[in-house]
Amino acid sequence: MRVSSRRLAPCYAADNGQEPSPSSSAADEEARIEALEARLRKGGKPRQIPIRNMTPKQEQVDATRAEWKEGKLFPEGWEQMPLPDKVAELYLGQRGMLFWANKAAWASVWVVGGAWVLFRFIGPALGLYKLQGDLLGPPV
Repeated sequence: MRVSSRRLAPCYAADNGQEPSPSSSAADEEARIEALEARLRKGGKPRQIPIRNMTPKQEQVDATRAEWKEGKLFPEGWEQMPLPDKVAELYLGQRGMLFWANKAAWASVWVVGGAWVLFRFIGPALGLYKLQGDLLGPPV
């Protein structure tokens, strides 16, 4: 069985089929790069990507949330809120239950990590107790 290979010739957009000169393609490439750099330097705002079935913009969503000032037990306008909005603010609000659960989770990570370091390294170093495995490798 014989496998034949074909050599593909590049196609060019020019009607005459001639290969473009290297200097013109290099100039085109340089112009394209300059235009891209100019766009990036300009620092325009990022393009909004549409999300399916999502009409309100982020600014509108943030505007509907009640302002929850530091040190306040409840957000602004708490007395005028209907019950479903109150429940949503207490659960999802700026200082709601999810906020405090996240803070507690991170605090527990640091507490457990610190306790492990104290138990594993500091306690034996001070001579308070001796760990069975210690830090030595297996005997050779």
